[in-house]
Parts: sequence; C-alpha cells; structure tokens
Amino acid sequence: MDTIELPGDGPWQRFIIKFRDGTAPRADPRHAQARLDRAAAGAAESGVPGLRLAWLRRLGIGADVFAADRPLGHDAARWLMRTLAQDHEVEFVEVDAVMRAFGPGEDAARP
Repeated sequence: MDTIELPGDGPWQRFIIKFRDGTAPRADPRHAQARLDRAAAGAAESGVPGLRLAWLRRLGIGADVFAADRPLGHDAARWLMRTLAQDHEVEFVEVDAVMRAFGPGEDAARP
C-alpha cells in the first residue's frame, strides 16, 4: 500500500483491516488482535505513545473492524495504516467511514 487515503479531515478512530485467506488472523480474531497489539507496541517510537488498538468485530466480507483508544490525527492514522499494510498477511487497511452514493449532478458536500 504505497498511498494511504484518509477521507475527510479527521481525526480517525475506527479502521477496517482484511487479512489474506489462509492466514491465522483471518481464521481467528485472537490472532488479529495479536497483530494489532504488535503494531500498537511500535507506535511510541513513531510519536504515538501508549496507543491501544481493540478488535471489535468481523464483517461479512471477512474483514475486521478495530478501533484506537483515542482519535488519531493525520500523521498518526497514516503511520498506523502504513504499519499494518506492511504485514504480508494483510490484504488492505482503510478507515471505517460512512460511504454515500451520489447520482449525476448531486453534490457530495450536501448531507
């Protein structure tokens, strides 16, 4: 994952991660939490001291929703997503954001 896209202005607290088929984290959420714990342990060296990440639930697509213990600013969220994406067992990482569909001529800025 070379480019990390962050929707909106932040801060961001919930994320989605999908582990590749056949991996331990994909088979068992306890292994997914262990991967999150490992990423959080390295956060202090990157200017995000005391970060805790919690696995929340598995989605129907097989991806997992997780949350940081506090909202993360742009640099911290990008660091976290980049760190997790570097794991060869991770298929993708993204912000858990509300997605809306807009028809032709509709303005995305309108509620």
